[in-house]
Amino acid sequence: MVKCASKGIMERARKWTEDFSLDVAIRNEIKQLIDAEDYDRLEESFSEDLKFGTAGIRAKVGPGISLLNKYTIRKIAQGLANYVNSKQGYAELPSISVSFDNRETSDIFARESAGVFSANSIVTHIFQCPMPTPLLSFAVRELKTSAGIMITASHNPPIYNGYKVYWSDGCQVSNPHDNQIKESIDEVSEFRNIKYMEYSQGVTLGLICEISEDVVNKYFENVEQLCFGNCVINKDINIIYTPLYGTGDAPLCQLFERRGFSSLKVVEGQRLTKISKEFNACLNPEDIESFNQALQLANNKDSIIIASDPDADRLGILVNHKGEWVKLTGNQIGVLLLDYYLANLKRNDAIPKKGHFVSSFVSTPLASKIANYYNLTINETPVGFKHIGHLANAVEMEEEGSFIFGMEESGGYLLCNFVRDKDAIIGAIIFSELSAELKGRNLTAVDRLNELYRIYGYHNDFTISFLFKSNKELAAVKDKIDTLRTNPPKVIGNSTLAILKDFKNDSVINVPNHCCPIVSNKRQLPVT
Repeated sequence: MVKCASKGIMERARKWTEDFSLDVAIRNEIKQLIDAEDYDRLEESFSEDLKFGTAGIRAKVGPGISLLNKYTIRKIAQGLANYVNSKQGYAELPSISVSFDNRETSDIFARESAGVFSANSIVTHIFQCPMPTPLLSFAVRELKTSAGIMITASHNPPIYNGYKVYWSDGCQVSNPHDNQIKESIDEVSEFRNIKYMEYSQGVTLGLICEISEDVVNKYFENVEQLCFGNCVINKDINIIYTPLYGTGDAPLCQLFERRGFSSLKVVEGQRLTKISKEFNACLNPEDIESFNQALQLANNKDSIIIASDPDADRLGILVNHKGEWVKLTGNQIGVLLLDYYLANLKRNDAIPKKGHFVSSFVSTPLASKIANYYNLTINETPVGFKHIGHLANAVEMEEEGSFIFGMEESGGYLLCNFVRDKDAIIGAIIFSELSAELKGRNLTAVDRLNELYRIYGYHNDFTISFLFKSNKELAAVKDKIDTLRTNPPKVIGNSTLAILKDFKNDSVINVPNHCCPIVSNKRQLPVT
């Protein structure tokens, strides 16, 4: 059977070739696909419009309505601009903070977005070089902008990019903002109707402003206020750091210097560089492969190896324990950070009366046991750090409520109230100070982990990651999950399944009776 594209896909593709508001080069590229009858590429490019999902969009870069390119980016930006402008009560012009990672299209997409915002009378505050995701969250809060965007695909393969949207609280957008932004984007039907201004014109008119070094320095000052370590002790520990070609490079190296970590080696071959589509390297600090170059640089005098992903919101760590490099899981890193941080707060009589610990439901219960020991309120959220960020906002709205620590098992941690997303910069500094303190006692982080196991009970965990190369593969997995949801197994191995908790629907299934009562104790987040 000869494969061919559907009529709808071909119509959408031909529409692009006939749209003179698009560049000649991109129109010719689509025409070549049509002439070559490259139906696989045409289906990938024109199967459906990009969908605004969990706080934004992540997709492959390329031509067409289904991929990220400057035209689909402009459409997303126009939808966001329309939504921001629809909100009432601004004393001045609305504003948006913008940051981007170092993928080859990221700075382009950031400036394209700024051009759309400017044309819609929205002031854009933009970093002039790649900056970490947590610094974008900080900038939104510090500059009091109406929203923020981060152009990044985090640790995903180089062919991808993404568009993460934040609201004025510095959190990734959630209900109702995310659904209404999605509707606003979907209403932008024609590229020719998108308002756009050249970047240089926006600068001239004062609608595009550079985010100053003062904002970055203020972030550094806030991070240092979280530290309990001793700069004299810090100089005695040997650390290797790899930014995995990403944005953590300069900020984290500056903080290492400010905190006295003078015995620092940075993996030169993995420093900040443009990540192109052809880039062939592991970008995920959860994957041991990402540490290969660091391990080649390491010797037995080195104590820890730290990796942050390209947008510096996730953290990975290896520990030199008795001459062998041990990779910590995301849960283990979180447990060690939590224990160290809470112990120091208690030592300084600084644990608030209504302190809160927040974790995703797939994170280790060991962390909750530690938080409970320090009399923190335990909060559990669905997967996705945006839920942790919004819950942090919610608890701080309560009388005397204080957010203390948030974590997810995939290497995301938050230990402060001035950022509302996971932050590898803070995590790396705090973990380094923990390691320096342990080294002074002739211990390693693995030793401390074993001490915690003896106190709270042994816990073990591991993760398995799968890469889905197409929307069709992803849809098949979602179908299987939906089948489990509606028709759960009654037996797993030799054990009978009694109940099944559905975190998506916040329900519990009584498997023998297939009864699904709704759980009513879910914390309701305030709408901001």
